Amino acid sequence: MKRFTILGLVLISLIIAACGDSSVNPADGNNPNGSYYPLAVGNYWIYETEEGSGADVQRDTIRNEVFSTVEIDGETWFKTSFDEPPVRWENDTLNFYDNNGKSPGFLNENMKAGDTLYYEADGDDDSSTEYLVIVEESGIVENVSGRNYSNVVLVTSTYSEVVNGTTRREIFKLMSYWSKGIGLIKSVSELRSFSLIDYHIEN
Repeated sequence: MKRFTILGLVLISLIIAACGDSSVNPADGNNPNGSYYPLAVGNYWIYETEEGSGADVQRDTIRNEVFSTVEIDGETWFKTSFDEPPVRWENDTLNFYDNNGKSPGFLNENMKAGDTLYYEADGDDDSSTEYLVIVEESGIVENVSGRNYSNVVLVTSTYSEVVNGTTRREIFKLMSYWSKGIGLIKSVSELRSFSLIDYHIEN
């Protein structure tokens, strides 16, 4: 059975119109020739988070930054605030490197609507955990914090517990929006949402 990917776990952990300092057209957030998760030391993304609703809503900010690189087996890997193991793009797929070696994540530069990825991990006793990723839409425009982002994919991630191989209990569901050339721009769940308010992408 396949293990959870680091990007999947990152999205899970995240549940627990700004003047952008950007080198890729901060006026509209467009950079169609870039990556869904641009990796270069110095890149950063700042998000406004919202938790709760109505008068009880709580707002905060969270920052993800590519802060260093590490050489592993002659390859350059990137360390970021959101990813504990280092990550790198290879053959258009985002990979991560942990104690088990190199493993592919769900992000792919050629994602399109209808793509589905499924992971399952053994749990305690007769239980296991399912992680289902579906690309709901691709090539769309999404407005986040007053800024339009193009070449966006909408990804739905569902995390469920399976008992005795048949009974499923959905633990949570997450919708995330990734913009080509920018990265993660918005994520929505019933517990917490966050929206990109500032970023910097190195040329």
